[in-house]
Amino acid sequence: MENTPSERAITLTGNWSNSGTLVPNRGTIKFNGGTTQTIYSASGSETFSSIIIEGNNTVVQPLVDVSLNTNGVLNLNGGALNLNGRKVTALNPSASAIVRTSPGCVISESQNANGELRWAIGNTTATNYVFPMGNASKVYIPVTVNLASGNAGTLGVNTLFATQSSPAAWPTGSEAVTSVATPAQALRRYWHFSSTQAAGTYTATVTFSFANTEDPTAGISDITTNGIKMQRWNGTNAWNAALSGQSFSNTSPTRTVVVPDITQFSWWSGGNNGQSPLPIELLYFKGYNDHDENVLEWATATETNNYFFSVDRSKDGINFYALDSIPAAGNSTTRKDYTFRDRRPLPGLNYYRLKQIDFDLKYTHSNIVPIFSDRDASFNCILFPNPTRGELPILYITADRKQNVSIHIYDSFGVLRYTALVEVSENKTDYPLTGSHFKELPQGIYILQVSNGENTVKQSIVIN
Repeated sequence: MENTPSERAITLTGNWSNSGTLVPNRGTIKFNGGTTQTIYSASGSETFSSIIIEGNNTVVQPLVDVSLNTNGVLNLNGGALNLNGRKVTALNPSASAIVRTSPGCVISESQNANGELRWAIGNTTATNYVFPMGNASKVYIPVTVNLASGNAGTLGVNTLFATQSSPAAWPTGSEAVTSVATPAQALRRYWHFSSTQAAGTYTATVTFSFANTEDPTAGISDITTNGIKMQRWNGTNAWNAALSGQSFSNTSPTRTVVVPDITQFSWWSGGNNGQSPLPIELLYFKGYNDHDENVLEWATATETNNYFFSVDRSKDGINFYALDSIPAAGNSTTRKDYTFRDRRPLPGLNYYRLKQIDFDLKYTHSNIVPIFSDRDASFNCILFPNPTRGELPILYITADRKQNVSIHIYDSFGVLRYTALVEVSENKTDYPLTGSHFKELPQGIYILQVSNGENTVKQSIVIN
């Protein structure tokens, strides 16, 4: 498309079908057919500069993944973008690269995380990036992300309606929000976030929005006091405890929850714990190896009806058993710090989690913390999580000295698909597997080979 203003616009009332090559430059494609219009390219993806979706009845539905170049703008001028299980990516890092006029919105009611609205926000901090999501009825339920620090790379957002009491409605890779009193008091909406950067390399505040009709807690008498708390699915088997500092706005026709200090994305949802807030606000749960012992530390900001903590351990990250119970504070509005020492850890990698139990014996689980016990090995490693379950994994390496370690991943045919060289030491054990080559690996079974020149460790891994 040409770069002059008079020659760079195309208006369509029908479908876009490209069997050749489009050079978008700064051109604009306007869809204003007043009905559903599709985007197709024989190449399997399409790149535009700017797109305008105009008219309250216009719905653009891509049949392939779509990108807007670094000059482009997605303008939802009354119309809707139905992701249709596809990824639409705005490569322009400006906060005005995606705009909307009511009732324009992005619809992503997809059962999995395949359909995403993606935005290359990079390391732009203190800026509101508004993902203009909407539900199937075009009720505007935006997701706002404000990066506090770090680099989020390209951030993807997907949201869908789901009835907590129906397993068939749960998103692929997640399950019902069980940390609230009953499923009837959990939101009927899930959110999925993805980032091209590893967890822990960014900190963000996210504002979640949902229609008041998707909030079954509206009739609870103390909803204004306790509000809705959002929780993250840990990617394996539990919903993490709610982060502290959340704020709830009980408005109509949409409600919002602001969650600060998010350092990891995946599936999110939330709910209300009936006549009381969630049992604890867990500030952190972490651990480390101290000679022949593994040390676990955690802290709570508040505790309500909290009976005790069970410290659970696993050798595979799936099957846990209780090591010990730690008395809790019961009810507290001040910070409480806890420490536990596992004096006889398993050789190699140990997985730990907290099980928080109320006085009425209801419980929640924390995130999982892996720790190496390396008394029997001077060099060892393991990848976690395995299977990856859609998240960038971390390679945990134990070493008795500073050294260079090579990392190779081979597919089932013996073809080298990933390689990296890292410097390890006694004090650093976790190495996220990042880079475009790893992210582009298709689902399947691979062989991980890690070597320091003297010893080689091999592990079968599954990428989902």
